[in-house]
Amino acid sequence: SPHKLFDGMACGLPAIVPDFAVQVAEVATAAGCGLATDVTDPAAIAASVMALDDPDRRARMGAAARAAAEGEWGWPAQAAELIRLYDGFRTAGPAARPAL
Repeated sequence: SPHKLFDGMACGLPAIVPDFAVQVAEVATAAGCGLATDVTDPAAIAASVMALDDPDRRARMGAAARAAAEGEWGWPAQAAELIRLYDGFRTAGPAARPAL
């Protein structure tokens, strides 16, 4: 789930995420803090786990995770984006609001 990924990112942990969870995989790989893998393939899972066996790589990915959690994916940035969206809808009027 995205919440578990973000919790791990905030703790500075690299992640192995399922490649079918597209949004989660995109966040993890774009931030440089996770590996998207085919979780139905034991060899692919093993390869991802082995890739994180390198302490330097884990440290780099963990630092990237923490930086992303504090920056682009942190609460302040997400709140600012919600406010920007709300203000856009508020000023554009009812015609611009998405149908629910």
